[in-house]
Amino acid sequence: MTWLRAIAPAAILFLTSLGCPAQTIGLWDAPLPREMLAADTSELAAALTEAGYEVTLLDTDQLLDPGVLSPDRMPLVLCPTLGAYPHGGLGVLADYLRAGGAFMSLGGVPFDLRVTKADGEWQAVVLPESAPDQIVEVAGFDDGLPDSLERQGGEGEGFAFEAVPHEDGDGSFLRASVEDLQQFEYVRVDLRDTGDDGYSILRFRARGDENSPLLGVEMNETDESRWKMVLPLSPEWRDYTIYIPHMLSYATEERGDEGDYLRPSKLLRVGLGFTKGIGGGGPHRLDIDDVQRWHFGTSDPELVSRSTQVINATIAAYSAKQIKAPTDDEALAKLFIHAERFTDVDLRGVEVAATCDGWFIDYPWTDGPAYKNVVMSRNRTARVVPLLQDDAGRLAGAIALHSGSELAGATLAWLSVDATNLLQRPLLKSAMLSALDLLLRRPHIVSLEPSFGVQDGEPWMAITATVVGPATGAAEVQCSLTPCSFLNLRPMAEVLVGETVALELPPEKLLVADLAPGERMQFADYFPMSPLFAVEKYSVRASVRIPDGPSDTEEFAVDTLEVMTKLCDFFVERQTEEGTFHGYGFTDERAARGLLAMYDMTGEEKYRDAAIRWGEHEIAIQREDGGYRMGYGLSERGEACYVADGGEIAIGMVRLLNYLPEDRRGVFLESLRRYFDYREGFRMEDGKISVG
Repeated sequence: MTWLRAIAPAAILFLTSLGCPAQTIGLWDAPLPREMLAADTSELAAALTEAGYEVTLLDTDQLLDPGVLSPDRMPLVLCPTLGAYPHGGLGVLADYLRAGGAFMSLGGVPFDLRVTKADGEWQAVVLPESAPDQIVEVAGFDDGLPDSLERQGGEGEGFAFEAVPHEDGDGSFLRASVEDLQQFEYVRVDLRDTGDDGYSILRFRARGDENSPLLGVEMNETDESRWKMVLPLSPEWRDYTIYIPHMLSYATEERGDEGDYLRPSKLLRVGLGFTKGIGGGGPHRLDIDDVQRWHFGTSDPELVSRSTQVINATIAAYSAKQIKAPTDDEALAKLFIHAERFTDVDLRGVEVAATCDGWFIDYPWTDGPAYKNVVMSRNRTARVVPLLQDDAGRLAGAIALHSGSELAGATLAWLSVDATNLLQRPLLKSAMLSALDLLLRRPHIVSLEPSFGVQDGEPWMAITATVVGPATGAAEVQCSLTPCSFLNLRPMAEVLVGETVALELPPEKLLVADLAPGERMQFADYFPMSPLFAVEKYSVRASVRIPDGPSDTEEFAVDTLEVMTKLCDFFVERQTEEGTFHGYGFTDERAARGLLAMYDMTGEEKYRDAAIRWGEHEIAIQREDGGYRMGYGLSERGEACYVADGGEIAIGMVRLLNYLPEDRRGVFLESLRRYFDYREGFRMEDGKISVG
């Protein structure tokens, strides 16, 4: 029976045992070329052994064997690749993580590239970065615009083409620009007779403007089937290498099933450009140069590493209903889909800093948008501990400790940098060892959560910390819990305006227990709240430690007024000259009501004035029949006007009445009367009103 000693009254502790794993690291002996590894496997094993860890090498089949991949045998699996992982292996890994195992990736975007098994061997074919001997020039622009160049677009004026000299005077490039993108615009070039199946790579250089973060690529076979890909675009020149069979089938029902791919020998044309869905309206610019076909023969397209980032970006742009794409275990694959490429950025770790290339990862540490749960905040499903970050706090390395959702119990760590010499770079080696130290040798906090309630008529705060013991052996663990309330000096709280009130904060509570190796516990305690405890602005801190040994600390602060201020300032800055914030009326109405609430709290007129400007815009565009225009729904067949959306707009208009100048209230009331008269036209026999 686990022994518990509480050094505070009314202390509570819940216990869940996760077994007693040894301090062993399972290192994947990846069958990949050296340029796809963050460090040589044998050198990495030696460095880990020198650091005092036991290392077990895993071949790829063992990595996918649930009998081998067990937290009881090894508490952590280390992946030495730059984002590569065996195809079909994420399901086994997810089960291992849910059972309490940990995983760390040492480079690239985790799970981005697939390693495939063929003829009994695991292998990955990497696309070349340097030009082969066999090249076909598709389009160059040093001598002006080629005759094969054409525009493919929708409504509006469309792309304008021009040949622009390079800044260094070395030749020219194509510039395609549009003043206001209405639907879609592509630069299209005919590719017939430019190669057989061996010419399977399309290579080009491109850059965009600040308004164009993504590049759309469309290719067509001779049967007019459509194939799509979406790639990141930046204001700096980039080289793009597209493996033609990896284009994703788009809106062509009879193509793109398993085993079917775009045949390079039947490639008819290629288009590069934008759709309004991926780039938005307004001006866009695309610069293109050196469009080529490269010879790159392989008998099996599945062996060529395919980027999960590209697949997800393409699906996001065109929807899963239109795109046919290979899928893998979503629980893990979806964690790293929000990755932003960077080059030559200064990163800092715990003690070391350096300049790196790699990817910033926006890790999903909550369970989704708040509105799906009708709550004020999203549930935190993972604690994210930074390992590498830039000055803005963007993560290029972190530990994610999952406490909820479908990966509850899982632990993932990653360094999303592109470096093949990790052991020779102090920043990266230090970050790796820091992560391993926390996960294997120290007790660590998985989650820290507050909750509130009332007992005997008095308000209380409960703080719960989920703690995991070190993997090295049984240990006495001490956990301290501390709440701290800040004064929220709101103008509407008259008693606090301009005053500083000293609060008697609850004392720190210390809980002590013995933990077996890798054992998980919940430490919890209740704290009485002072009448002046500001639940809208407070912090919570927990510290777990072995006496005279290693420790871990987690803390967070809640400041709803600060967040609300930033949000409303964003609305004010974003507001258009017409008065909209987003463009959809029911969405803008919610922003306007938030601005009015902010005005009530602060008295700053800019918030009230922005909300009134929105209301004036709704009146200016109101339909003759009284319906409120929604900001969407225009088509060749006419204009949709949903009563439900109009009802939300009407709520915002009513909310504005008490903030309007006297001479405008009558105008707003008349606008509302006209809308409700329009709304009555949708009344059904049973008294209900149809959606419109």
